[in-house]
Amino acid sequence: MESSTKIITWNEVESAADQVFDLWIDNLSELKWAKDAWEILTTSGLTTYCNEIERPEKLIYFLSLAGIYRDFWCLAADECWEIEYKEIADSLGIGIEAFNKQQLIKYIDLIQEDTDIENNFYTFYNSCFQELADENREIVYSSLLQGFGNVSGFFVSLWRSGQNNSVSTQTYYDDEDDSFEENKEIYESDQDILNTVTPEKLRAFEWIEEECYPCQ
Repeated sequence: MESSTKIITWNEVESAADQVFDLWIDNLSELKWAKDAWEILTTSGLTTYCNEIERPEKLIYFLSLAGIYRDFWCLAADECWEIEYKEIADSLGIGIEAFNKQQLIKYIDLIQEDTDIENNFYTFYNSCFQELADENREIVYSSLLQGFGNVSGFFVSLWRSGQNNSVSTQTYYDDEDDSFEENKEIYESDQDILNTVTPEKLRAFEWIEEECYPCQ
């Protein structure tokens, strides 16, 4: 009998995404980027699974996505934070079934030898999930690079996910009211984003060129 394949849809990870992609005050742009990225992974077949053994392995790609997002803003705007991988995994319903063989051995050793396991349990889980996320980052990176077209497209997509990063206000004179207004929104074009260079933006661009290596 052939096993039927299933897809982990955006709706299944949206709740976790709302907690993860929440750097700016209004995270709608962040969630849009995360949804677009997840759909790219889906198109690449990375969210497809055949059974419940494969499902946790595919959800690890979401953790990789979170790591890429965090590292981008750490480099592009010095907005750095510690990702709580264990909390994200809990939200996605991932447990030790996602661990690799080496991690499972460490887990058993910890249970048998650690007299203070309750305090060290969270740290151990968090470390394991971060390792898995980092190990799978290259796969996620390759899919996103293809989905966004190239390094420039990848960079622009991430930059636009930041609140107001692609919008500025300009003071202008209103002839009818004989007054100055400061609420005219100016949207940056892709070329504006790429050609307005800062040391931080250059650092983030080069990081994408270097396959989004883990920074945390």
